Amino acid sequence: MMRYDPELGDGSWGQTTRLAVERCYVMHKMLRDLENDGWKQREEFKPYLDSLKGIPEKDDVSKVGKEYFEKMPGKVLEKFRFVFEKHVVSCWCSDDILHYIIGGNPTLANEFAAWMKPIGNTSWHAHL
Repeated sequence: MMRYDPELGDGSWGQTTRLAVERCYVMHKMLRDLENDGWKQREEFKPYLDSLKGIPEKDDVSKVGKEYFEKMPGKVLEKFRFVFEKHVVSCWCSDDILHYIIGGNPTLANEFAAWMKPIGNTSWHAHL
């Protein structure tokens, strides 16, 4: 992972670093699509949703209630969003590397600039 980038040559950052900001944006976009029950519209989750049909409602106290399983995907996505912002966004969308992002690939620079919002007069932070 920390080898030189084959496109940029010796002395460059690790191989995955060059595309890390792009990957961060793609992960943000994909996560945003799943949040707020967006996951229910995805074909990948159809088997999960179908399996909920056989689970009793909360009134049947002899078994685990359906409401637990209906809330669980949202809770998983909340945790994923928290970890994503803490460990990915804070690193790859920081002021420390902003000049590399904006000065790099034009498409990525445009997407990243659209993702940003000003806070106060000088600081920029990822708008999630």
